Amino acid sequence: KIFGDLIQQDPGIKEEPLRLRLAVATALTHSIPVSLNIGRNSKGRKIVDWMARYQTYMRWSKEGVLYSPFFEGTAWHLRYVVGSYQTEEEHIWARENTREGWDNPLKIGRPMKMVSYKNPNEDGTRVGTGAPYYYYQPINLKSIHEIGGVCGAISYFIVGFCHAYGVPATGVGQPGHSAYMWYKNGTWELGNTIKGWGLSTVHVRTQYTWNKR
Repeated sequence: KIFGDLIQQDPGIKEEPLRLRLAVATALTHSIPVSLNIGRNSKGRKIVDWMARYQTYMRWSKEGVLYSPFFEGTAWHLRYVVGSYQTEEEHIWARENTREGWDNPLKIGRPMKMVSYKNPNEDGTRVGTGAPYYYYQPINLKSIHEIGGVCGAISYFIVGFCHAYGVPATGVGQPGHSAYMWYKNGTWELGNTIKGWGLSTVHVRTQYTWNKR
């Protein structure tokens, strides 16, 4: 149904390969609702509007703000873009605050040293408390940059920056640790890793096509 609705909204999907790949990626990924990391309603996390997500990335592709992996990736790769947990506003913030020298497809997935590894926070609150650690602010890229976090926050932050530029990336679980992987030069590269590929598993919130191990 998602794919059919996308074609009805954008008939160009039938004509343009990029539109088709993005539509297939969107339909597959959002066949299971994807939730945002920030913002909750009475039933839990807010669900990503898949039509808006498709339209946003198509608009950005025309505005020239996305990097080459977005245009070169298959529908399978683009699943790890349109499944982003961040909002459009967070992605815009990321592009506006990318460190000089990291603003290219070969560096965007590298640690930018923009998040302090900090537990507890300045007032002694442990990161496991969630909202209190972030002083009840929305837990987004900006607040993570300003307040800090531990491994999960650092990996989430870099994955968000990758998605802001259309670069495939996703969280990766490791024993007692949260890492991430991102698509660089035609291959997947681990980031913020302590165990390597052999002990890496799919992140609990990632909708995936690869095996869990």
